[in-house]
Amino acid sequence: MPTPICSPGTGEYQASWRRFLTTFEPLRSELYRHCRYLTRGPVQYGPAAARRTVLNGMLFGARLMAGPDNPLDRELTRGVLADSPRVEARLYRGRWIVLGWYKHADGEEAVRAITTLELARLVNYFYTPEFLRDVGDELGVPSRSNGHH
Repeated sequence: MPTPICSPGTGEYQASWRRFLTTFEPLRSELYRHCRYLTRGPVQYGPAAARRTVLNGMLFGARLMAGPDNPLDRELTRGVLADSPRVEARLYRGRWIVLGWYKHADGEEAVRAITTLELARLVNYFYTPEFLRDVGDELGVPSRSNGHH
């Protein structure tokens, strides 16, 4: 498993958290309004809400990838386990990204999804194999392609 950029309790971690709060806390109400617009109703929290939203794919997509109804190219998803991915926030080129680490039958964890927050817009790079590979190489983490869609 790769070493995170910084560990909780360190000055670097605390400074990173302060930068995150400074950047995103002012956007909280705008993010809430945007989420309300996207969901056409009040923002919902918790596991049940996640299963009903776009986050369903991000959190529970591994089950689909490992199952018989997999819509992706089976060659690309071979060995993916049905466990929910582990997510890790990393500072990348001056902005925060979230890496989605998927478990595989060979025992390796690899990044199959990268999510960014851009101007109150959540962007997931699940179907961008070149981007996954390039960021994975630059961060020194293993990645695997999900193909293009």
